[in-house]
Amino acid sequence: MHSIWTRLNVFLTLVVTVALVMCCAVAASDAWADGSGVKAEVGVLGVEKLVKERGGNDEAILNFWVDLDMSEAFSWNTKQLFMYVSVRYTDDDPKNAVQGEGGQGEVEGGEPLVSEVVVWDRIVVPVDAVVKQPRVRNKYKLTGRGSDLIGKPFELVLGWNVMPKCGYMYQRTKVFSSHEWVMPGNYTTDGVAPQWTHGMPSQPRP
Repeated sequence: MHSIWTRLNVFLTLVVTVALVMCCAVAASDAWADGSGVKAEVGVLGVEKLVKERGGNDEAILNFWVDLDMSEAFSWNTKQLFMYVSVRYTDDDPKNAVQGEGGQGEVEGGEPLVSEVVVWDRIVVPVDAVVKQPRVRNKYKLTGRGSDLIGKPFELVLGWNVMPKCGYMYQRTKVFSSHEWVMPGNYTTDGVAPQWTHGMPSQPRP
């Protein structure tokens, strides 16, 4: 006859095995989630100012809008989403180029360095999956390296990290761009930088 310790060991092994299988099944249930049903848009209203900070780097303040309906990103295994908006632009200054095999200052593969700076973020939970902000200023500094912002075209990247209750965390992104989104050609602090009239859609999306 088996001792109490042997029986306890068998029972605990069974419990751990079942729990592991269930966790794997729960994690696998999100494998099909691709974010295709998410209705999320961001757009630029204008550049409030572009200045040269004390350290000699460009610093910009953007006005933009955020229109999110992240309901489709949630499943029964989703705990929360970490949303962020970043500004992406091309830095073609040879001093900031990626070092290639030919030596410092040479652009690797003939492509300039692409810079991306996070300017806004937010944690979204299932009960607050709809976020509409018609006018937002960047929450974090948009600072370049040297004078690499002035006169530069840029685009917005909307990303979200899906944090499950069980399983691995994964990320999805959407990129928004317009030929109008260009930093001012001169430094300004009085709000006369370019302003675009394309605001947040006022009508519900189909």
